[in-house]
Amino acid sequence: MDLSRNLRELLEEQKEQAKKVEAALSELEGADYLRENQRLRTENDGYRRQAEEQAQIIRQLQEENKNLRTRLTEQMYAQRDSLLSSARREADLLFGREEAAAINRLADFSAGVRARLASLRASLEPDAAAEA
Repeated sequence: MDLSRNLRELLEEQKEQAKKVEAALSELEGADYLRENQRLRTENDGYRRQAEEQAQIIRQLQEENKNLRTRLTEQMYAQRDSLLSSARREADLLFGREEAAAINRLADFSAGVRARLASLRASLEPDAAAEA
């Protein structure tokens, strides 16, 4: 009889364990961990796609920013060259006028000296003819 009683106790214990396993299974199914896990994976995939899209946008903006800086630098150099050319032309005009005025004054002075020399010669020639 001990054997039969031991078997019955074992059977009762197995039934008790089966009830515990069923309760744990029901709890797991009720908690819906699998669906929650799938939802979180889907949400994570969406965030990854958004991060990749944002990274692509950032790369495009960095490239555009680089191009804009290059164009701005080129424009600044072009404006600087234009200003230097304008200043050079103005300086050439200014100094050209001053040079022309100095040449005119020199030509006037030279013409005045020639006229005086001519009048002195003319005044001396009749005197030279009278002495001879």
